Amino acid sequence: MISNLQWKKGTLNMTKVDSKTAVLCIVVGTITFLAGWFSVHLVNEQRGNHPDASAILESMSDFTFVGEGAFLNDLSIPAHGIERQPLPRKLEAGHVYIFHYSRVDNNELVHALTDRLKARGVKTFNVVGHGSGSYVGGSSFTLSFQEGGYTGFISTALDNQIVTDAKLSESLSPDDYILVLQKVVE
Repeated sequence: MISNLQWKKGTLNMTKVDSKTAVLCIVVGTITFLAGWFSVHLVNEQRGNHPDASAILESMSDFTFVGEGAFLNDLSIPAHGIERQPLPRKLEAGHVYIFHYSRVDNNELVHALTDRLKARGVKTFNVVGHGSGSYVGGSSFTLSFQEGGYTGFISTALDNQIVTDAKLSESLSPDDYILVLQKVVE
């Protein structure tokens, strides 16, 4: 027999519990604990490839999202259109997210973007300029950052659809703005 404390009408009573009941309570308690642990573990595992990128997306709120695809390398940009697309519900590490922006000086934009990210608690580092007006779109850049357990970058690349269309070139920057998130390996 195992003693058990129970509340009864506002007072504490001591009652006796047989061994079968005690074992059943232990088994049910263990199953409940394991079910909770597994559900938390699965949620964290599922979120593992879905970083909370709200601070990054808020910083890019005036950009136009136009497409996405798998990240293969820095030179590979998935095919995409010009029209605004709905943002994905969750961003995935290892994917490329492509944005357009109105006509702008990239030097000013990269400084404004860096300030926006920092204001939202995103650690920025390694802003690399790739020239100062030496090509059609003006200067290009790669802005690296770290948010939570993820690193990433925002980079520019010429968009041939915009460059070759005079009407689009009047209102849009000739660049694609590429967002890539990568999980930090610990």
